[in-house]
Amino acid sequence: VLIAVLITSIAAVSQLPKLQVAISPQSLIIEGDPDQQFYEDTQATFGSDRITIVYVSDPDLFQTEKLAVLRQVVESIEGLPFVEKTRSLFNVAEIRVKDELVTTDPFLRPLPSDMEEAERIKASALKNPFVRKNLLSPGESTLAINVYLKRDGYKVDAEFDTHVVQALEEITAPLKGVFSDVFQVGLPYVRTAMADVVSEEQIQTITIAFGILLFVLLLVFRKPTAALIPFIVGSLSVVWLLGAMASLAIPLSVLTAVVPVLMVIIGSTEGVHLLAEYYHGTASGFSRRRAIRSMARRLGLAISLTFVTSYIGFLAVGANPIGLVREFGVVASTGLAINFLLTMLLVPVLLGILGEKSAGRRKSASGALYEKASAYIGEIVLSRRKTFLLIGAAIIIGCLYSATSLRVNNSILNYLGPDSPIQQRIEKLNADLAGL
Repeated sequence: VLIAVLITSIAAVSQLPKLQVAISPQSLIIEGDPDQQFYEDTQATFGSDRITIVYVSDPDLFQTEKLAVLRQVVESIEGLPFVEKTRSLFNVAEIRVKDELVTTDPFLRPLPSDMEEAERIKASALKNPFVRKNLLSPGESTLAINVYLKRDGYKVDAEFDTHVVQALEEITAPLKGVFSDVFQVGLPYVRTAMADVVSEEQIQTITIAFGILLFVLLLVFRKPTAALIPFIVGSLSVVWLLGAMASLAIPLSVLTAVVPVLMVIIGSTEGVHLLAEYYHGTASGFSRRRAIRSMARRLGLAISLTFVTSYIGFLAVGANPIGLVREFGVVASTGLAINFLLTMLLVPVLLGILGEKSAGRRKSASGALYEKASAYIGEIVLSRRKTFLLIGAAIIIGCLYSATSLRVNNSILNYLGPDSPIQQRIEKLNADLAGL
């Protein structure tokens, strides 16, 4: 058993570098929804909405030298293979009428030769409703370069997003020494940044979950195996699941990223029940092997039923028409199945190798206090059944009433805190321009 588990674990670890994190609003779409078809028809008719915005801000924005540098950067962006076109004051037409001559040269072609000409261009641009607060802020200190990504080459995957973000970062790097504030913001940047956040928090949350679990188990059982065995089973379960996702090209999302923590929390309960029964057997004078057999005989059915109900419950979520939720149900149920398999395989084996042969002192002070508290609370509840039933019913009614005011919001930005760099960029864009 140990050799088989070890070989599978090595195979799973070898797949982990392939694991990707994908953040996409498309995963929130209901398949077959008529509104989705309308959206796609609108795109086909009027063009792509796949836009990344390069935000450029400076108090002296319209100085000729600065605009010359910015124009070179815009030309470089237009030369990128994934860029269809750009929209900015460098290529949006300014309609001017002088006598009988009508000109449609872009606002910044040629560049202003002096401040008087710059002021004229700014005033003219702000009169244009397609330019004001879209390409030029009302305060005249912020410009936007709208970068339209090619529809044919556009992919919803981490590699393409990273490629877009890195290419734009490299091209716009010279602007950061010229203008006071320069950054890009768009779906590729948002997805890339959020994927980094999910990856970082994944390690943190799993570490915290394991830390709390091990601390509680040591506090309650006061035995090394009580912490070591659940840690081994939980760690291998997470590795197996992530390895399977990587090999099947299933990326982590903001929803499936919580599954490893769920496995540590929910999956550990089966192992804890088995450990408690094993310690009960050793406390009764059983040998190590007899205590393991007694543990399996007494709890095998109960543990199996607990797993089956949890597995079916999460698997039922997989019937949801929303792709993100369906993927979560399948991944979560698979993770629990992996955890159950490893629990059934490893807990008896590891107890046979590492398990304490005797219980030591039969009952700790904390255990005795817990039993007294449990008995006392049980007597109070059983002696006042009707009162507690009425209280429970009142709480349920109150919660149902409150649920009628529940708000639904599927914005992927809600997964981020207000101090997030992504949120700060978007807030600047919302304040100075039309927003993302």
